[in-house]
This record gives sequence, C-alpha cells and structure tokens, in this order.
Amino acid sequence: MRRVAIALLIVLTVWPGVDARAQRLADRSPAIRFDRSAPAGRPGPRIRDTVAIRPTYWLEGGAIGGGIVAAMAGILAVQLCGYDGDPCHNPGLKAVAGLVGGFLFGFGPGAMIGGQFPKPQPITDLPN
Repeated sequence: MRRVAIALLIVLTVWPGVDARAQRLADRSPAIRFDRSAPAGRPGPRIRDTVAIRPTYWLEGGAIGGGIVAAMAGILAVQLCGYDGDPCHNPGLKAVAGLVGGFLFGFGPGAMIGGQFPKPQPITDLPN
C-alpha cells in the first residue's frame, strides 16, 4: 500500500494539472533598447533606458522606521541594564548600543514601507 501511495504522489507531482503554456509569463519587451536614430557625428547605436523608476519616500521611511526602533531599543537597553540584580555599570554605552542596533534593524523595514509611496511629480511647465 505504501508503494502505491508513493507512486501516486510522484505521478501527481510530475503530472501538470493544467496546460503548461498557461503557466508561462507573458513575453515582455527588454528594458534596454537601442536607438538607431543616432546623429551623424556619433557612430553606432545609443542605448536608451526605457525603465523609469519614480522617486519614492524610501529614505524618509527608513529614517522614521530606524528612529522609532532606535528609540525603543535604547530605552529597552537602559531599562534592562540592571535587570539581573547587579548594578548597572556604564548605562550610556548600553543606550548607544541599543540606539545603533535599533536604527540598523529598523531602517530596512521603514525603507521598504516608505518605498511603496511615490513622490509627487514636479510640475515643470505652467501656463503664463
């Protein structure tokens, strides 16, 4: 019975349930295209990047996330300094370590959250 179950598991794993062509990603144009309309003075094609990455608030989000986590980690480090009953020697060093560690730990998630919000595009041509 165990051999039948293993064989059935292998067959169901390998056998595609739907058409395999439906699982492919759509063909997309490449991100870099060659511009054949180069001026006469410049030989060869120029490379034109067609991907436009809009500016986001990733840096601001990283600073906010790092600052919040750094403040919480610094306060926690000072509060836990004498927790084991021994007197706390040099709590400033533990606070700085908590601040730096908290900032490094909180910057990444804050930057990822801030990167989800696009900055508004500046208006360049206004009517007179």
